[in-house]
Amino acid sequence: MKINTLIQFTSIYLISIITGFSQSPKDNVEKIYKNLCSSCHGEKLEAFVDRNWKHGNTKAELVASITNGYVDNGMPAWGQALTKKQVELMANAITKAISKSEKFVDKTIPTSNIFKTNNLTVRLDTIAKGLNS
Repeated sequence: MKINTLIQFTSIYLISIITGFSQSPKDNVEKIYKNLCSSCHGEKLEAFVDRNWKHGNTKAELVASITNGYVDNGMPAWGQALTKKQVELMANAITKAISKSEKFVDKTIPTSNIFKTNNLTVRLDTIAKGLNS
């Protein structure tokens, strides 16, 4: 466990040196996301936020997640590589993207297997049951 933490800290430190975050903080959220987050969370921040949130999606919960990470789940702690301002900017960008994505979510539960739009009608049917992968 301690070796894993040391390896992750070393990785974060090296990334911060390579990207220049430890010497001259960049406040460009898109660049921070691309350089530090996209390899695990996907290329676009907007696509990342359309998901179920395991550790919460409020700004305070996001700040805690970004700062402290969840090392046992593969999420590094970025509190040493990013400034508090950068963490706040990331949390703001994520909460903003979440609010934008939620307006497109239809939370109604379907009552039928037939779905209609102005130009299309689709019927969903089960073609196989009990298959184990």
